[in-house]
Amino acid sequence: MEFIKQFCFSFFILLSTSLSAQQNCNSFKADFTFAPDTAAVQNGMGTVKFTNTSTYFDSSNVSYRWQYGVGSFSNDSNKTHSQTYFFIPATFNVCLKTTRIKNGDTCQDSTCKSVSVENCFIRADYTITKDTSCFIYTFTSAKPANTYDWSFGDGTNSNLKSVKHVFASTGEHNVCLLVTDTLKSGIVCRDVSCRIVTICKGLSTTLPINLIQATAYPNPIKSILNIETPSTNLLKFTITDLLGRAVKSGFFSEKIAVDLSALNNGFYYLELIDDQKVVFRQKISK
Repeated sequence: MEFIKQFCFSFFILLSTSLSAQQNCNSFKADFTFAPDTAAVQNGMGTVKFTNTSTYFDSSNVSYRWQYGVGSFSNDSNKTHSQTYFFIPATFNVCLKTTRIKNGDTCQDSTCKSVSVENCFIRADYTITKDTSCFIYTFTSAKPANTYDWSFGDGTNSNLKSVKHVFASTGEHNVCLLVTDTLKSGIVCRDVSCRIVTICKGLSTTLPINLIQATAYPNPIKSILNIETPSTNLLKFTITDLLGRAVKSGFFSEKIAVDLSALNNGFYYLELIDDQKVVFRQKISK
């Protein structure tokens, strides 16, 4: 009888210990959070920071196994772990497995999460196209972006993807394009590119250009602009806005009356062109 009591008591202790170990393992959970490394992403590296948020009843003798879905592993036990991905943008299945072995008891748990990796690939490349006038250039961003910010080195700006710009003076101008893009994570990507553009190289005069005698009046304009010149050549006149967009053009010899009543109030440029060469240029207003 005594043997049976002792056996039952030992069995009860073993069962209680087993149940206690099982209850402890139930509170042993592997978990982590992740977020992009903003500075690294903006510098062109798809870096993600993982933070170990696992919970356990006893932190001693706990081992970790990270699997990053790109053939790489880590046994990092730190709370925060940084992993750089080079195959981006892409989505990876990242897993964390935690194991605790102590006094013959083993607890294990694992969790996997889908991690999207982003990178700033935006580039401020642009093309430059020269117009018939050496003062007019068209600048076009070569790649798409959320926003465009042009600076033409003469105090003027534009936020268009492609813009025709009229320079007011000769010489070198530092033309810069700043582009931005926003990733799904909210990280803002930026890139800037600057190039020196020489306006009317070899031409020493500044606005206006007066290679022929011409008169444009009245200035400011009310509705009709009169253009007169002693030249008997067939000339082309072009009136552009400050972005270089033609708003009126035509041909004449000696004189012409141009109806500009439909134009909005503002500043414009008048150019007279003889054999594809600008021979007269004047700023006008309405």
